[in-house]
Amino acid sequence: MPSEDEQQPLSFFYRFFSPNIIKDIVDQSNLYSVQVKGRSIQLTHEEFLTFIAIQILMGVVQMPSYTDYWSRRLRFTNIADLMPLKRYQTIRRYIHFIDNNLDDGDRYFKVRPVVEKIRQNCLKIHEEQNFSIDEMMIPYKGTKAGNRRQYIQNKPNKWGFKNFVRAGASGLIYDFILYGGEDTFRNYTFTQDEISIGLGGLVVICINNAWLLYRQNKNKEKSLKEFRIDIYESLLKKGKPVKERSDFTEDIKEERKIKKPVVARPIEEIRYDQVGHFPDSCSYGRCRYCKDGKTNVICIKCNQRLCFVAGKRNCFLNFHKK
Repeated sequence: MPSEDEQQPLSFFYRFFSPNIIKDIVDQSNLYSVQVKGRSIQLTHEEFLTFIAIQILMGVVQMPSYTDYWSRRLRFTNIADLMPLKRYQTIRRYIHFIDNNLDDGDRYFKVRPVVEKIRQNCLKIHEEQNFSIDEMMIPYKGTKAGNRRQYIQNKPNKWGFKNFVRAGASGLIYDFILYGGEDTFRNYTFTQDEISIGLGGLVVICINNAWLLYRQNKNKEKSLKEFRIDIYESLLKKGKPVKERSDFTEDIKEERKIKKPVVARPIEEIRYDQVGHFPDSCSYGRCRYCKDGKTNVICIKCNQRLCFVAGKRNCFLNFHKK
């Protein structure tokens, strides 16, 4: 039986947009920025997860222009507070999938590494008995893709990149091939705008496949919108420390703190690691952080009684903060 953690939306998303894809994009984006401007943009794994989370939420809450999320009049805090606009634009400008020096004539060489990894992840799914082979559009309404942009009249998204897919009756994609025509695009390379659009389309394929697989295995009632929001929140919060809120209870004054504790305290590496510090009930006794408090709450990891009084002090929180 899969663990509960393996049954969460983010785990299903990672089955298609796997961690090795994220690592490659981070590495190649930093390399590309060095090639273009002579220095790295220093994109990190955590920052790229935030970037992906922003892209996902932009698909749920849509505005006429991406800059509107940061604008003074239309500011959307769930996106604008995650990353400054200039940093978002920098990542968007330099996001890359492969070293340009490795151009082998493939019409899709700039997106091929990511496309192929996602395809291999799709091939790992346990297949159904009935299939359908059809054309699917990766939506793109821009004008910078040359003849690679196709028009199919009977599709909901009529303009975009044509993709041949082998899908099951459930809607799951098990295999796909990007359409490139004959030799028309042999000497045509992607612009930077196309690359960012391509990432969005590939992420959508991964999310949709993950959602369909999730419905089969876990929860048939969860909508695609709810699933996207779950992934957005998980990318931002899972395995990361909580950012301090402006309305946190202020720390007590220095003279009210215990300076020379009688009971041994955990080493700082454990005390401040922000992992597994959960409260539990214990026998009533003196707080190990302040001189005034008594409590029946204990940190199960540090084995320290720590009090909190609404609106006055939160020794449990402040004990674990540097």
